Amino acid sequence: MKTIEELEYQKNELVSKIQELETMRRGTISEQYLKVPRKNKEASLRGPYYVFAKNLNGKTVSSRINSFEELELLKQDVENYKRFNDLSKEFVSVMEAITDIKRSGSTTDSKKNGKSTKKNTIAK
Repeated sequence: MKTIEELEYQKNELVSKIQELETMRRGTISEQYLKVPRKNKEASLRGPYYVFAKNLNGKTVSSRINSFEELELLKQDVENYKRFNDLSKEFVSVMEAITDIKRSGSTTDSKKNGKSTKKNTIAK
């Protein structure tokens, strides 16, 4: 089990990593091809065309990516959002561990004095 100092250090590291993220976007990038019919021949595929899609107020909104530079920037933004989510989940876990230690420590200290500060709570 980690000490409170180790967990506090880990928490500060996670905050620092989150602060390093400069840009991010929620959404996905998909690769699409256009099937073009040809007279007396098999249809050919044109593409790839890249599309950025995101959910906005319950609806999917998508837009075509017009350049390779824009594609690379969007890929980085989407990756940063995924990184942010991973760091956020880890942050919550660390904070829960810190809370557990702090709560168990305060309850233990009060029991030594013969008093209990623990309150009955009902989960909703």
